[in-house]
Amino acid sequence: MIRRRHIAGLALAALLAQGSPESARARPETPTVTVDGQEAHFDVRVPHKRDDEWFLPAAPIARILGLALAFDTEGRIVSVTDPHDGTTQRYLSVSGELERENQPTLAFPPGLAAGAGVDDLVLPMTVIGLLCNAQLHVSADEYEITLVSRRATLTPGVSNLGAFGMKEVRYNAYAYQNDHVTDGGLTVETLARAGRGSLQSRAFVQAAESETPVLRSFLASYAHRSGNTYSAGDLAVGSEIAWLNAGGRGARWDYAKGRGEQRLSFTYLKLADGATGGEGRLTRPHFDTDVVSSNWSWGARPGAPAGQAVSIGVVARGKTRDAERGMLVAAQHRYARRWLRVQNSLGHFATQGERVDERLATESRLELMPWRALQLNGRYAYHEREFRVPTTSFPERGSRIYSVGGRVSPLSFVSLHGSRTEIAKDDTDSLSGASVVNNGQLSLYVGAGLIETASAGYNEVVTDGYFDKTFLFDLRGAIFRGSWYVSARGRGNLDNARAYTGGLTQTTPFGMTTLGASWSQKGITSAALTIGRSLSRRMQFTAGMRWNDQDDPARKDYLFNVRVGYRFGETHRTDLVVHERQYTVDSRINMKGRFEFGEKDGPLAHTPTPSRPVRHIADIGGQVYLDQNMNGLMDGKDRPVPGVEILLNGGKKRAITDDYGRYLFKAIPAGEHEIRLALKTLRADLTLLEEGRRTVTAPAFESIDVAFRTGFNRSVTGLVFLDANRNGELDDEEEGMAEVHLVASNGSDTITWSDGRFRISDIAPGGHSIVIDRTSVPGYEVPATNVRVMIPMDGEPETVLIPVTKPERAVTRTIFTSR
Repeated sequence: MIRRRHIAGLALAALLAQGSPESARARPETPTVTVDGQEAHFDVRVPHKRDDEWFLPAAPIARILGLALAFDTEGRIVSVTDPHDGTTQRYLSVSGELERENQPTLAFPPGLAAGAGVDDLVLPMTVIGLLCNAQLHVSADEYEITLVSRRATLTPGVSNLGAFGMKEVRYNAYAYQNDHVTDGGLTVETLARAGRGSLQSRAFVQAAESETPVLRSFLASYAHRSGNTYSAGDLAVGSEIAWLNAGGRGARWDYAKGRGEQRLSFTYLKLADGATGGEGRLTRPHFDTDVVSSNWSWGARPGAPAGQAVSIGVVARGKTRDAERGMLVAAQHRYARRWLRVQNSLGHFATQGERVDERLATESRLELMPWRALQLNGRYAYHEREFRVPTTSFPERGSRIYSVGGRVSPLSFVSLHGSRTEIAKDDTDSLSGASVVNNGQLSLYVGAGLIETASAGYNEVVTDGYFDKTFLFDLRGAIFRGSWYVSARGRGNLDNARAYTGGLTQTTPFGMTTLGASWSQKGITSAALTIGRSLSRRMQFTAGMRWNDQDDPARKDYLFNVRVGYRFGETHRTDLVVHERQYTVDSRINMKGRFEFGEKDGPLAHTPTPSRPVRHIADIGGQVYLDQNMNGLMDGKDRPVPGVEILLNGGKKRAITDDYGRYLFKAIPAGEHEIRLALKTLRADLTLLEEGRRTVTAPAFESIDVAFRTGFNRSVTGLVFLDANRNGELDDEEEGMAEVHLVASNGSDTITWSDGRFRISDIAPGGHSIVIDRTSVPGYEVPATNVRVMIPMDGEPETVLIPVTKPERAVTRTIFTSR
């Protein structure tokens, strides 16, 4: 049970954190998500953290990867289909099962899918990575998330390779059978050193009864230490501009110059155009349209915490079923700082012999974070009706999009955000007319006790002749040795809720037990029970049952599933899954593992990394000098100050100024850093003229200059006296006041001597103020304003006189009158 003092303590800690400058500079409110080299923008929902994992909006990520995302709000089933090979992955939110085609079913906690529709669907980043078949990489501070499509690129890692030859082979084989289908497949990945680079390949072969085996996908990539990367197979156009991205089968050359600040890519491929089915689940991918692309980028990579970049790309596309051949030219500029992100894109699609009008597109995005508790975002996009992109589907064609949103977090455990998007379609376009989407969400994080998180969401869609509004309420917590959740969704209001979902996970004598159910006004509509247990150190057993309220007597009310997993050694595993469905029983066996060769210097990391590790680096340098003419510049008679120690981020890196007073920190991560001058290393006769601790933002692939001005130590003398006649001047009969505490604007202080005189040392030239500590002169009045003093670079300043007076006593006069 949560006590009142615990809640009060949380609230006080949150208020102190909001008011602390250090906490305000610590981290951004949401992570930066980069998908296949392109930064993802979230207009409807924003990422949020729950149970130490980021929940990400799924729709923008699937859109960048070119995947078809579907969300069955009735059954709470999320489906992701790859049009390239026709495979589909599904997450069943009621039971927590994640079904991957050709691979064993995985067990996740139930109820992870939150949202009232596809556009505002959020899922854990781990689940999104598996559903989208993408490699997931998270930075050390968990605020940079990178997703890379497995069919778009490989993961060469030169630092992990041995001297020469094969380093590692991974395999994943499966066999699948039900009453109607029998098929199987094999995926093989290899990693080897070849000369001064690394060679990696991957191939997926599928076979079925009475069918010729099909090479569903393959990819080979060679990464050279010089920065050249050569790839062939099923890949994507290497562009940082979303309009230019497309997937297919072909070849690509990438080049990164220097530290990666300049990037060049050339691609030729046959555009993916779906797949045809064969016997069982066997499919053959189709490629028909030629695509040639060239892309150049300079500056910070997408997702950099700070920096700017320019990207230019050209894509020439052949004739398709619904469009003539043409060329798309696009340019993009990105600018990022700690509190501001701006992205502007401009594109034009040209077709031979056609007019140039109605073929332009422009898009601008803005994110503003003036402080940690407030985040604002906006988007404007205009796509003329004849604008085309390489992919065959472009739903935003012929539209104007206006979007504005924001997030407010007045306390660390309270978050409120909302957005409004307006989409206006041209009257001549075949798509429907204007639509408006309003979205809002309130989240409360308690963090301990029976209730841990609570959130409420609202989504409203208005189009021509159609109005729909949905809500979602979600409550989660911990109980005994497990967790629970309850969510409600529906249209209109809570009284009209269409369905509720709840779940409970507990450690029982039978094992980890998960119970999930869905119900509505009609009663319980479905329920699922799953029990998982480790039978030994190598064997795991999971059994489950699902019940559905069926109106059709021919359909089964109860469906069962069993999964047995066994691990061979440390690198091989097999899984057997039997899953009962309405009209058949699916059985699947899967084996996967890896073989290592050469020196045992560690296999490939289990956490996938991008093909070219994204390093946003920068340089910070500057100079320490004696500013003798006090003009803020190193010129004239100013002199450098050598031998001074400069600390980066509290001393994680250190530098000593050279004979020219200069220091340099090279190849540090881009973003926010603290630079501090160690005062103990500064000459005793010098003092800083400005703040010795700075917080700076280093843009990616740029160098910034942080200078420290110093001046000769000076002192100021004066007298604090009792101004008896209150004329503000020192008269002959007036005396000084002893033991008065004085504080200068630079932090130096002193106490007056017995005759009222004082001296403040270690004070820099320039303008300063001196104030009297009122607690040291009780019963006296001090000057209403601070005493100003100007300290010259050469010579001593004039003596400062500070008057102190006694308060005047009120005089009461009584007048007696006779009657």
